[in-house]
Amino acid sequence: MADFIWAESPGATMELQAAVVATRFGDGYEQRADAGLNPVAQVWDVPFNGIDEAIADEIEAFLRPGLGRTLFDWVPPRQTVALKFRCTSFRRTLANAIGEVDIQVRFEQRFEP
Repeated sequence: MADFIWAESPGATMELQAAVVATRFGDGYEQRADAGLNPVAQVWDVPFNGIDEAIADEIEAFLRPGLGRTLFDWVPPRQTVALKFRCTSFRRTLANAIGEVDIQVRFEQRFEP
């Protein structure tokens, strides 16, 4: 498994997604329980703004082959431990300056070995 080593730009946002199983009964009662051992996952929208095209090419070359499938280790902002993520979306935009690119990616935490 590879490490995602590129430093993100300020403005990364994290969303927590809960996995819950719910059962509804005929009298209106509903029972909920965590779905699995790790019921809360981090989802990050991570920007890379105004980066050099060569670095953008490196990031794309890392993410493109396994987009949505391949897991990698990444240390989220203000955290100290690498977690397992997969990239589920990748957007590349030409920046205002020549030779610069903006990239926006979505990383979803996974709990697979």
